[in-house]
Amino acid sequence: MICYSARSLSAACVAMSFLVAGCSENDITSPVPSAPQGIIVLDGFIQPGLTFLSDSGSSTSRLSFGPSTEFDAGAFRIEHDTVLAVSSRGAGDLLYIADVVSRSLRRVQLPTRSNPGNARLFSGGNGSARIAVALRDSGLVAIVSVPSTGTFTITRIQNAGTCPTDAFSYGNALWVVDANANCRDGYAVLGDARLIRIPDDGSKRDTFPLPGARGSSVSAIVQNDVAFISAGGDANFSAFPYTLVSSGTISRFDLKNRRLA
Repeated sequence: MICYSARSLSAACVAMSFLVAGCSENDITSPVPSAPQGIIVLDGFIQPGLTFLSDSGSSTSRLSFGPSTEFDAGAFRIEHDTVLAVSSRGAGDLLYIADVVSRSLRRVQLPTRSNPGNARLFSGGNGSARIAVALRDSGLVAIVSVPSTGTFTITRIQNAGTCPTDAFSYGNALWVVDANANCRDGYAVLGDARLIRIPDDGSKRDTFPLPGARGSSVSAIVQNDVAFISAGGDANFSAFPYTLVSSGTISRFDLKNRRLA
């Protein structure tokens, strides 16, 4: 599991995750992030949802995501004053959009047995938003359009890799992080992870291998013109003790010049 913070990023979460959050009137549709205030804990199992702690830690409140059978603590992000989280195919293929100011929750049903990975805000403003969700088992990326009122709509980006685990927008194109693993059955690694660039205008796609980056858990952090791609590594668990096939890596990719940096 990956923990996202408004101040830092940590990768040492087991049963629950926490992040520092802004608590002003600044939801996912606002272009300006708010200042960090308080702590949010993502409860992944048994009591799925968010626990809100004040700065002093003296008071708490909760926002439930649903029954324990529905949410399984997938990766999550905080975007402005909204938490984005997903549940996998075994827990309903759902996208959760939680407003940390109003303590309200919106849920979106994603394609059945699509096994969503990471969710990320693409754009927001004027009361609406677009959220990208990588669908590991379908080889798709779902673009969820969130209107200020009314019903959500989903656009499916086809052929987005063998196992797309993350997606982001840069330079008038959708960039997909492809774990290149058999995520439908056993999560066996098939080769190095890849970045797939899908231009918005429908022109030719580009695929960029990430040498040595292996694992079924691969995600991106984008800073200006650079993407940092983390891959969890690969291990053989057929015998005890397990055998490490390849260790975790972080690849630095220059998005502007489209090459490893």
